Amino acid sequence: MNAIFTADDYAWLTPVLATWISRIERYSEKWAKAQSDGGPKDVPYWHNEMATLSTFVAALGAHDADVVSELSCIREDANIPDPKEAGAAASRPRRGRVDLWFQLPDERSAYVEAKQVWPSSAAEVTKFVADAFAATSRQVANFQGMRLGFVFIVPSVAPNGTPLKQLVDAFETLKAKDPTLVATASVFPTVAHDLKGQREKAEHNTFPGVILAIRDLTSPSEQKGRR
Repeated sequence: MNAIFTADDYAWLTPVLATWISRIERYSEKWAKAQSDGGPKDVPYWHNEMATLSTFVAALGAHDADVVSELSCIREDANIPDPKEAGAAASRPRRGRVDLWFQLPDERSAYVEAKQVWPSSAAEVTKFVADAFAATSRQVANFQGMRLGFVFIVPSVAPNGTPLKQLVDAFETLKAKDPTLVATASVFPTVAHDLKGQREKAEHNTFPGVILAIRDLTSPSEQKGRR
């Protein structure tokens, strides 16, 4: 079930995505073996977006990329009043941190805002991914240059719930209808198919793999300028 898709202008991501898949498989096998003493067995993509994004950083490192995480920035939604602030503070440009910046040796570079979702039904795949991409488009850094939204999709499979194939098929249907997805990669490590870890509901559900969906959030004028 491992697969990679990249649109023509994003084929440069293919080697990194291939390395990311191999790293997920390698990490998963190591972690499953390391916890063979009867304790909870785990895989790196079960935790949150930063844990999973760190595996992508490792893949970037294998391609000699420069990488910086958690850069301070003015957010894309900088001019929207912050509901957490009152008075004059509410009108200040909204600041935050962008999850990642990277540059490959060929000087291709991007800022990345990442989210992670754990859908357990076909309807949740559609809704959770849409909500996550909406969040990345609001929160991505207001920097010049390419800005990518990453959504890591970790199917949550219950014993009597929606089968994994239906969850994956739901994503494939979503991908076919969404021309804004510029790259995707999926990896389902053999060792992870029946592991139960420490996440909520993990005593019942399994999390057999992870799909990475990537959307280009760069403004249309900037996209036109770089072609």
